[in-house]
Amino acid sequence: MKRKVIKQGHNTFTLTLPIKWANAQGITAGSEIEVLEQGSSLIVGSNKSNGGMGAIEIDITGLPNPLLWRLISAAYRAGYDEIHINYAGMEENNELFREFSYDITDWFYKGELPKGLSKFTPLEAIQALINRFIGVEVTDQKPNCVVVKQFGEISYNEFGNALRRIFMLTISMGNDILTALEKNDRSSLRGIHMMDTNIDRFEDYCLRVLNVKGYEDYRKTPAIYTTIFTLELVGDEYKRIAQHVLSGKKYSTPYLKFLREVNDQFQAYYDLFYTPKREKALKIFETDVELCRKVEKLLAQGTDDEKEFLHHLKKISKFVISLIELAIDLKCETSFGKKINSAPLNNETTNLKQKNA
Repeated sequence: MKRKVIKQGHNTFTLTLPIKWANAQGITAGSEIEVLEQGSSLIVGSNKSNGGMGAIEIDITGLPNPLLWRLISAAYRAGYDEIHINYAGMEENNELFREFSYDITDWFYKGELPKGLSKFTPLEAIQALINRFIGVEVTDQKPNCVVVKQFGEISYNEFGNALRRIFMLTISMGNDILTALEKNDRSSLRGIHMMDTNIDRFEDYCLRVLNVKGYEDYRKTPAIYTTIFTLELVGDEYKRIAQHVLSGKKYSTPYLKFLREVNDQFQAYYDLFYTPKREKALKIFETDVELCRKVEKLLAQGTDDEKEFLHHLKKISKFVISLIELAIDLKCETSFGKKINSAPLNNETTNLKQKNA
């Protein structure tokens, strides 16, 4: 639909709202509405809801663990204010609980149930998953159904802090793995699972905010969304390295050095993301060429265990290069280029176009 802009006074424009929509939202004279700037568009919303997507009902009965938790996470990321989770017919499932829990003891890594603990019910497993989501709580438990609701408004205010936490936790994971190997103290790596879970929490929260509010520069929303998703993949690779290292394998100096260099590469990307400069990007790409040469040499002479170790580090290094490309997308006009206005067509060009037409 189209609406005419009405000028009132010297510096004010007004726009009429469709009466049918206004009535449905309970908007009357004096009501406050939310107006969001998204590039060349304005998004107008009522305060009838707190900015989310309303309610959704999902059924996880019979789904394998990797699929059911992704389905619940997708509903959360999408920004729904209320999620009804049906689980009729699900059985007690220790694997389900372990994947969602903050538990950091050996049983996460060895798959062993602690002594004295019985099997976990579907409700306990679902509660463990919901505990990982920021801003929502289980508000009702019905037979074979859990109701999850949002508390407060989805706000962009904490987005920056949450994104920063993703970076800091990822950097800590890499440094902790290196320290554990250098000191031969693998017991310290049992906290890696909690770090990765917290990365997931902040990632899900950031994606939820982006889906509802968009990025501060709305045109860049796809780039920052992909950035956050890729950062979570980096955290997963560090977690897999920790699980691999906990098997008790030892690595010689060249492999520890390569781990340190990959950690430094991610640290350099972190610095570039917040203070983007051309020379920083150039140095990272030059470093990547050297890392590629080193990893191929190490792979050629390594054992199967060492190759597994290098495989995860190589993936992290490639993720970093993809993240650099996204950082350039985010900052291309301000840090890597200069936006200019297109020159108007001269008369000669205009005449040529008219002649060809």
